[in-house]
Amino acid sequence: MNTWQEILRDVDPAGERLAPDESARIRRHVMAAARERATDARVWPRPLALAAVVLAMVAAGALFAERQGAPPQRVTPPPQTGERRQLQFDTPGGTRIIWIFNSEFDLKATNP
Repeated sequence: MNTWQEILRDVDPAGERLAPDESARIRRHVMAAARERATDARVWPRPLALAAVVLAMVAAGALFAERQGAPPQRVTPPPQTGERRQLQFDTPGGTRIIWIFNSEFDLKATNP
């Protein structure tokens, strides 16, 4: 089986190989260009800009949350003693459930 290099050499219209000094000169030129491209800084601006935008959004969110403060707490007063409270449910089938809450019930008193 032929390698791709052999196939290219077989179909090469010029059919001649480069002189060793010519191929060395081309190789040096390509390697110098590759070293130049490796240190190219044009790849950094986009990720750096994206990171800066994300950081700015996080900082703005933290600042906004700090200025807002905690939401106001809604305090419900305890029910008056002796007040009768109830919860009623009516189902579509006509069943009616009524729960009556004892305001003087103390769960701690029932546990030993």
